Amino acid sequence: MKSLTSNRTIPVFEVCEGAMMLPQEDIPELNVVGSSPHFATIGSKGLVRVFHASSGRCTFTEEKSLYLKTLSASHQKQDDSGVLLFGLFHAQLRALVVTTFEQTVLFYRLPELSCYKQLTGRYDEVLDLIAFGANEEYVAVATNSKNIRVFERDSWSCRLYAGHADIVLALDVSKSGEWLVSSSKDNCVILWHIESDGSLVQTATGQGHTNSVSAVAFSRVNDHFVVSASEDCTLKMWATEERSLRPVYTVHAHDKNVTSVDVSPDNKLIATASMDKTAKLWRSSDGTLSGCLRGHRRGVFYVRFSPIDKVVASSSGDGSIKVWSIKDYSCLLTLEGHECAVLKVHFLSRGMQLISGGSDGLLKLWTLKSSECNKTMDAHDGRVWALFVSRDQQHVWTGGEDSRLLLWDDESPTIRQEQQRQRQDSLLQEQELANLVHKKQLGKALALALALDLPLKALHMIREMLAHCDDGMLRDALLGLREDHADRLLHFCVQWNSNTRTCLEAQKVLALILTSCPPEKLLQLPRLRAAVEGLLPYTERHAHRLRKLVEQSTLTEFTWQTVKLADMCIQ
Repeated sequence: MKSLTSNRTIPVFEVCEGAMMLPQEDIPELNVVGSSPHFATIGSKGLVRVFHASSGRCTFTEEKSLYLKTLSASHQKQDDSGVLLFGLFHAQLRALVVTTFEQTVLFYRLPELSCYKQLTGRYDEVLDLIAFGANEEYVAVATNSKNIRVFERDSWSCRLYAGHADIVLALDVSKSGEWLVSSSKDNCVILWHIESDGSLVQTATGQGHTNSVSAVAFSRVNDHFVVSASEDCTLKMWATEERSLRPVYTVHAHDKNVTSVDVSPDNKLIATASMDKTAKLWRSSDGTLSGCLRGHRRGVFYVRFSPIDKVVASSSGDGSIKVWSIKDYSCLLTLEGHECAVLKVHFLSRGMQLISGGSDGLLKLWTLKSSECNKTMDAHDGRVWALFVSRDQQHVWTGGEDSRLLLWDDESPTIRQEQQRQRQDSLLQEQELANLVHKKQLGKALALALALDLPLKALHMIREMLAHCDDGMLRDALLGLREDHADRLLHFCVQWNSNTRTCLEAQKVLALILTSCPPEKLLQLPRLRAAVEGLLPYTERHAHRLRKLVEQSTLTEFTWQTVKLADMCIQ
């Protein structure tokens, strides 16, 4: 280390991208003896290996690389260079931190040197997502990849699961939370068992579609069947028997690509949507057609049953959302507000609301009773491909073209509590104001009315003080006001001054403020300029009206005196 000269050259038989010295301690799992130095290497083979520095002997080789199992097929076809790119030893974590070609960070824990955590940074487009677990603490995400990414919600640690041979398009989880089903561009449906730690184990593969499987859905009552919809225009039902997928029936459902599928809450109906501008309802028992929902002007992207009512919602490329009756297949409601295609729609608030995502990246919240959009949220910088509502309907997950996963919380309970607290405080303060008026403490009552932003109450207090012909009381009350209260009073005066019925009180307050308050204090008021600009036009109008009134009164007096003088002359 002092002379920085090479003591030994150790062949590793791969393109070596990094080497990390291990702590000089006994690590039996790696065949490391603390008295001699050892180091770990990473490189093109995608494996972590440990070498004895003095002899150059390889003492440990990673047997099963979790990363190599999930490496994209496109990279596996390339030459074996640059799989693991950079690594370092983190002393506090006692772990090797390694970065990969596909922008993944791997953590290898000592002493067994096993990969216990992954952080992924290459999402590409988020095509679908779903949360699962006892508290929905895990999130499965389908991106432009053949792998399913499962995130732990608290730490955002990610695990990748390989099973499909092409891009995964859709995901769904069973009612029991024990099973997950996925579909892909490889024309297959895969059934996964969800372990207690959130990991996925592939148990069965369903083959039979002749084109990409665009949508899948589990039975809503039990875990007995799965339905899948494909770009081959067919709908398939699969029985989940003994950890297998057995085809039950196949239906030619639409004339064009089938984009979405859903199962009713009672398992009796299956809904499909297609680019042929229709949505259809099918009897789940035998796959016969129950009804056709026509009305959209462009392809239908998504269809969803209400969890409560006998209705189904559909979203389309024509920018509209339609709510249909499943009894007579009539359109009950059409919601228009999106300026482009609506890609996803879900029910909220026990079927009373809808949330939709469009190709412009906007989320919209709708109330079905009023048919109005309550809120629009600028969520993503591109298409919103994925939308998932939690079981308690308090959280919404979204994902889209901009590679971002967003978690939205329902603030309605917090807002309602805050509104209730404000109403209670307002009632208490109004009662306090009534008590002050009853006790004739008009100065304090005026300050409280200004604090509560009650212009009529403040006007009443000023009239009460002026009725006692006591300018001193009003002057003292004005001088005792806080800066924000004085600014609000000026704003009230602007309103009062625009009405002939209340302009007298406004002018009286202005006169007392201008004659009693020092200019330095007035200049500190934030809305002084706006108040002056609002007061001048009406004040000039009032002055002009008073001048005309004086002229008219003078003319009347002159006429009266003239008539009186003429009467005296006649006498």
